[in-house]
Amino acid sequence: MLILPPAHLAGDPYESLRLGLMQMRLWSADAISVPPLSVDLLRTTAECAELAAPLLGEIARQGFSPAQVMFSAADPDGHGRALAGLSRLAAAGCGIELCCMDEAVPRLLARSPTGSVRLRLPPPLLRGCGIDPDCGRMILAQLAVAERHGARSFAGQVDTRREYGFLAQIGCDVVQGDAVAPELDANAMGHYLRQSAAIPPTRGAIPRPAA
Repeated sequence: MLILPPAHLAGDPYESLRLGLMQMRLWSADAISVPPLSVDLLRTTAECAELAAPLLGEIARQGFSPAQVMFSAADPDGHGRALAGLSRLAAAGCGIELCCMDEAVPRLLARSPTGSVRLRLPPPLLRGCGIDPDCGRMILAQLAVAERHGARSFAGQVDTRREYGFLAQIGCDVVQGDAVAPELDANAMGHYLRQSAAIPPTRGAIPRPAA
């Protein structure tokens, strides 16, 4: 569940995390089952262990397990810098979300005691899925990469029912965007989570080719 901070807090993962965990405590008090919170990090935070350390301190301060939070990094810029910040978060048990093509994926999986790493499908591919056969094949290849690494696949910014239907059919693990639910405030999100908990999971994804 992605936390979208107000405009004046954009780019501040520390405050986004603090506010998200406070809301999570309120939902938990109402017996609402909440999926892991997802917090976007700046690439500088993802690359620096010292900048990531206060995030772990905030999780502990509010009494949560690191496994209840997932941190995502911006796509790599091509310089191949080590993701020391994400590595520290992964070693503590936090979930990690990366671009499928990030070279750090195997290292972060090795560092994570829970193996909670998910790979993000490139948004440009999602726009053509279900229409362009080449996009469909490339998405299948990305899912195979995730499967080979033992990671879950993730598609964000899924805006249409066509995109959502295609991704559900091929077995993408996590789908997010307007086709699933619009951006919601805290009260509406609590209602959505209650409704979602009452819906049984669907099955029937088509087999994927081996990587």
